[in-house]
Amino acid sequence: MANVVTGKVPERFSELNNLALAYLIEEIRPQIEGGFVNKMQMVSSGLTKIKIHTKDGSKDLIIGQNAMFIAQHSFPAMQTKHHFIDALRKTIYNKKIISVKQHSFDRVVVIELPQHFLIAELFGNGNMALTDREFSIVAVKKTEIWKDRTLKRGYKYIFPASKGLSPLDSDEYPATVAGGGALLTPGTDIIRALVKGINISPIMAEEALFRLKIDKTTKTEKLAKLQISKIAAAIKELYIVRPEKYAPVKVGGSLLPFSLSSLQNQERIGSINSCLDDAFSEALSTEQGTEKFSEKAKEKGRAEHSYKQLLEAKEKMEKLAILDKQKGEKLYENFVDVQPVIDAVKKAVEKKVPENEIVQKINSALERNNASKIRLKRVDVKSRRMVVELR
Repeated sequence: MANVVTGKVPERFSELNNLALAYLIEEIRPQIEGGFVNKMQMVSSGLTKIKIHTKDGSKDLIIGQNAMFIAQHSFPAMQTKHHFIDALRKTIYNKKIISVKQHSFDRVVVIELPQHFLIAELFGNGNMALTDREFSIVAVKKTEIWKDRTLKRGYKYIFPASKGLSPLDSDEYPATVAGGGALLTPGTDIIRALVKGINISPIMAEEALFRLKIDKTTKTEKLAKLQISKIAAAIKELYIVRPEKYAPVKVGGSLLPFSLSSLQNQERIGSINSCLDDAFSEALSTEQGTEKFSEKAKEKGRAEHSYKQLLEAKEKMEKLAILDKQKGEKLYENFVDVQPVIDAVKKAVEKKVPENEIVQKINSALERNNASKIRLKRVDVKSRRMVVELR
């Protein structure tokens, strides 16, 4: 059901979008602000538990790769040592939590302490960093290095770059778009332009357009300035966090702070925090039960298990061989159509065009050619591979 060992949101939920996280923080914040950090432990290699002493008793704050919540269920700690936990114990034990805030509308949470900041990055594979008041890194859960920032002890902590304008910058956004900025690239669907240029989740972008009765496939150049201003206002209204708006729902794999007009089959839930608590607890119990059963199964029949694995591996290899042959035949049949895409990708790579931009530009050109059966799905410059879809 879920891979709790890696600290991910259980598979029945997708990652929390940035607005859902904003409301989740509003749930958590009043419960732990003013409290004092007590025990710090690892629940698993991906889950960190921080016990906080508050005026209402102890609270267990669980922080994973892409979610955090206050636990009502029991999350037993691991007995193994961890360098990051040791650093937290030495540095912030019994320190008061001054504030808990979401950084901008990113999936980054900052816990402020008297002399330090504890920062949780709740996206991708997740990470945590402890910094001083000048944001010099004192300890980091795992060292990571990118071209624009480094998460490593002794380095300056740099917040990850937001993917676009803040959804609350309603004045800046219409002016930028109406002025012919990058968001108005001719031939781009408005939904793609919004998701690319604004720090907004796709599901919220679709809701804003639905409320205005604007087709999400409308090309940006066909929108009037008044429509652009209305879109900006609708996005801002969605992203203004108000307690009275909070009526959380679950839709498929998404947890949302309130119901959306553009969606159906919305199930009301008590709170985002309690829903995460239940899901992680259930997943952890399932995992522990599975581990016990697995040990018994290994003791009972290792030879039988190994033989079954060999048969499955053989069957899988045979299927892969057939699939590879079919792919090769399809590629050969459509080589005349695929070759121009390959050439275009090579030229873009030589010009060091970003991967996502390569895909977008080439697909825009292909869409204008109604006869084309090709769609570019993915480009991986590092491995020198590309994936195309043949209709």
